[in-house]
Amino acid sequence: MNSFANIICFLNLSVLSLFYKNYIATHHLSAILNFVRPAKFALVQDLESDFYPMRLRFLGRCLWKSYLKSENLIFTNAYLANKVCGDCQQVDGFAYVDSINEIEYKKDNGQVHRYDALLILRDGKYKGYNNTLRLFEFLNSSGIKTCLVNQSRNSIISKYNELILNGLPRKDFLKLLCAANYFICLSEWEGLGLPNFEAISLGVKVISNPIPSALIIKDNFPSVISLNTSFNEIRELIKSSGLINNCDVSEFFVAQNKAWLEYVFRLISLETNYAN
Repeated sequence: MNSFANIICFLNLSVLSLFYKNYIATHHLSAILNFVRPAKFALVQDLESDFYPMRLRFLGRCLWKSYLKSENLIFTNAYLANKVCGDCQQVDGFAYVDSINEIEYKKDNGQVHRYDALLILRDGKYKGYNNTLRLFEFLNSSGIKTCLVNQSRNSIISKYNELILNGLPRKDFLKLLCAANYFICLSEWEGLGLPNFEAISLGVKVISNPIPSALIIKDNFPSVISLNTSFNEIRELIKSSGLINNCDVSEFFVAQNKAWLEYVFRLISLETNYAN
């Protein structure tokens, strides 16, 4: 029912886009009629064509290609911009909303090392579903206590069932993250990868594939993160405590989000003033 309501909402927005000169689309389905009249602005947060199941991938690619024909693309970070269209424009900072303030006090409360590592299991090949399951079994069988947050639609059966938590609300996930020493992300791609940022904000070290958030962390806080996701290397890194997180990153995130907002306002102001 919710999906049907969302489709109706997107269709309504797409029709409305035809009547607004400075329409800002925030999702590719909110500009389905781009082939009639391209939206003035389009916010690009991810490779949204990848969200479609294989049987509908052709439709997703067509809609996504149409979305990218909007007059001006607003990207949430530079790595995403390069992925979508190369060095087509300068993107300052990145979009980030701080979501951990209410639980930040917990990061030094003695729960920090309840788990050696934490993984999230999500549906989709590009989310690293199979590798995440394999790594969960591998680390626990190696004596590394690893918790799996199952956010997929599947029920998981494992000899380590007591270390699997199903369908955690976001606030509970963040509390659990405080109890881990390492957060591991095996997604092949993310538009940003917010949990990596949340992890380092809570004093947790990160092992991740080179998604945008991981590359940003590596550039600015290299002691906190490893981009080597070989199973054997992950095991040895955790056992040897090879990373250190003693960084205060709050001001960094504020500055980066401010720079991103200025980039957005500058782009919109330039284009709307030019049009007038």
